[in-house]
Amino acid sequence: MPPEFGRMGLQIATWIVLVAAGLLLFLEPGSAERVVTQVSLLLGLVMGAVAWFIARGSRDRPIGGRQK
Repeated sequence: MPPEFGRMGLQIATWIVLVAAGLLLFLEPGSAERVVTQVSLLLGLVMGAVAWFIARGSRDRPIGGRQK
C-alpha cells in the first residue's frame, strides 16, 4: 500500500476525532445529537487505529525478516 493512503486515512480520522471531541463540549448530555457525535468519535478512533495498523504493517521489511 502506498504511504500516501495511510497518511490520508490518518488525516481523515484525526479530523473526525477533533471535530467530534469539540462538539461534545457544547452538546446537551442525553440528546440524540450527543449520541451521534459519540458514535462518530468512536468510529474516528477505530478508523485511526486501523489506518495506523495497516500503514505500520505495510512498511518495507528487510529481506531477512524483522530487524532486531
